[in-house]
Amino acid sequence: MLACTLHTTHKVLLVIYHGYKVEDKFKEIIVKENLDIVYLSGGAAAKMYTFYKLLRKHQVYIIFSYLLTTNLIGAVIGWFAGVKFRVGGIRNAQLDKKKLPVQRFIHNYLNTFTIFNNYTGLNDLTKQGFKQQNALVISNGFQLNMPVVTRPEKKVVSIITVGRFVQQKGYFIALEIAYALKQSGINFKYLIIGYGDLETQIREKITALQLQDTVDVIINPQNINSYYAAADVYLCTSFFEGLSNTIMEALSFSLPVVATSAGDNIHLVKHEVNGFIVPDMNHESFLPPLKALIQSSELRNNMGKESYEVLKANYSMQAFSEKYNDFVHQCDLKIS
Repeated sequence: MLACTLHTTHKVLLVIYHGYKVEDKFKEIIVKENLDIVYLSGGAAAKMYTFYKLLRKHQVYIIFSYLLTTNLIGAVIGWFAGVKFRVGGIRNAQLDKKKLPVQRFIHNYLNTFTIFNNYTGLNDLTKQGFKQQNALVISNGFQLNMPVVTRPEKKVVSIITVGRFVQQKGYFIALEIAYALKQSGINFKYLIIGYGDLETQIREKITALQLQDTVDVIINPQNINSYYAAADVYLCTSFFEGLSNTIMEALSFSLPVVATSAGDNIHLVKHEVNGFIVPDMNHESFLPPLKALIQSSELRNNMGKESYEVLKANYSMQAFSEKYNDFVHQCDLKIS
């Protein structure tokens, strides 16, 4: 996405560290956009030497890298090659304890800047010794391929959650919410979509709460977009998030969102505008906003339209492009 954004106005080389291990969907983009691409091969030393020669040959003045391995290579080899701006990337709100000190050293002493894709990660890691003056946030861009969706009134409202079946996603709280809604006589359907280690426990909990007629588990479907399109409300019960891609997907399908305040959720969900932020993890706190949305198609559609506008204004590819081009322009000014 970044290469596509910048190559229309700059000379861009997309360097793939892991050789030809590229998913087909990305290969299609590479061909479609006619990107200049270099696949590194051989052992680690051979890859780094090839990368060094590449930087020197093309007189590269900005490197953008992501995640630990390439952050380190971009910083060290870029420094030896005389690259003026070595820009690392951190894509999570939390780092593994073993990786954290290495990323901190790269950020503080080797790279010129680090770009975070979420404010929560920047704030938390700043408290753990990351220098704030060479850190900034540029959120992920999202390709909007459809207009605002207006949904008809339904007798059975569909709620969905999409994500890996891991503890941090709070699925057991979500099932307690579903149980409470059912007990109060609310007519709805809840779909849990994803995959992961907790699948068996989730299914056992559904059976224990006698929710088999209300809750369905869908394992890693190929047509995920059809589920977003058919849904009416998106529910996020995560204990921990960075910048939630699944909430962004929900916004793109004009869905109102009920979410915890984890991670950057408060930037994606404007409370009482395009959904509701629930301040605690008590399942009862989720019930009033969910009931309000289930009982009013007008509220769902109004908030759904606002969801689309939030995504378009702050996370569209246009916004993504403008922020990165502005960053490159600021680097240009420093050189001149």
